[in-house]
Amino acid sequence: MTRSVGIGGGTVEIEYQYHFGLPRTVVWKYIKNDKVLRNALPGCKSFAQISTGVYLAEIQMNMGPIQDLFKLEIQLDGEKEPSSFRLKMKGNGNLDK
Repeated sequence: MTRSVGIGGGTVEIEYQYHFGLPRTVVWKYIKNDKVLRNALPGCKSFAQISTGVYLAEIQMNMGPIQDLFKLEIQLDGEKEPSSFRLKMKGNGNLDK
């Protein structure tokens, strides 16, 4: 999964992977469920679908001494069923102000 968050006019990209000890078809069935997807996002405070594969979310991000609540639009991208997909996120937080 890839997270891109705009900070001060630039872009910060945070990338990570998670490996499940289950068959891919089982994981794929559940990971695209809205409730499961929300719980898979660390620091997620709110999460609502606005259209197919597009969500609005508030995520508390803590990176060392930097902490902020980001309001994000999240889009499912690059689906390769049943092995992978990306989450593209764009939005802002208080650091932008």
